[in-house]
Amino acid sequence: MIEYRFGFNGQEKDDEVSGEGNTMTATFWECDVRLGRRFNLDPKPGLGISEYACFANNPVYNQDIKGDSINLSKFVAQDKKDGTNYTKSLLEDLQAKTGLKLSVNSKGMLDYDRKAKINKEGTSSIFRDRLTQMIDDKKNTTDVDLQNDHKLGSHAVVGGNAMSLDGSQISKFIKGTVGVNKTTMGWALIFLHESFHSTGWSGKERDNDEPGHAEQNVNIVRGQLGKDYGERLNYTSIEVLNYQYIVFKIRDNTMYPNSWRTMPTFFPHVKF
Repeated sequence: MIEYRFGFNGQEKDDEVSGEGNTMTATFWECDVRLGRRFNLDPKPGLGISEYACFANNPVYNQDIKGDSINLSKFVAQDKKDGTNYTKSLLEDLQAKTGLKLSVNSKGMLDYDRKAKINKEGTSSIFRDRLTQMIDDKKNTTDVDLQNDHKLGSHAVVGGNAMSLDGSQISKFIKGTVGVNKTTMGWALIFLHESFHSTGWSGKERDNDEPGHAEQNVNIVRGQLGKDYGERLNYTSIEVLNYQYIVFKIRDNTMYPNSWRTMPTFFPHVKF
């Protein structure tokens, strides 16, 4: 009889290290499932998380994903079908935020020019590192598609290496932004937000009055981009007079005391 080799999270057991079922091994790690800690440094660490942590300290909701390249073929095809120009908008905003020279190759894969000089001024090193790691790791692929109906909005399959960007929604975000940079919820930062979901951040850990782990990471990137990008305060929007508001604070922490819940128009916000 052949003994079953796999255990927690579908990874292979290594019972010779610390007893039966206590150690798991995968391509880039060995971990002790009793402690939730890996034996080596995470080659793709998450923001604000120990490089020895497993599953971002939340194995109930999160998965450990090895990495992914980025397939934009569905996005480009839908863009052409709809007669929009969102592919250009996405690439230009990603370049502006990362300093990379980006392109989409003949197979629809996102790529960057490794010989080009990186523009570091006014860009985010964290975002740049994340994007290049995603592109360079060819073991898995994140599929990015485009929708324009605003029914579901931009969303991702949690841990499923897939995301959908809503062109209509993002355009409304950009148009409705007041008091902070117009691209604080533009193409690049919405892409970044959904990329965290697609590689394991479920969002189920969030409280409606908090931004949630994925958006906390995006806030860190906003901090690198500049004070005018603000800091998103909560995950869900607030409805006022049939409009939805997402409230921000500016980086010098200037705010009216606690009145933003009822009067969001006094604050930096995105209205849609």
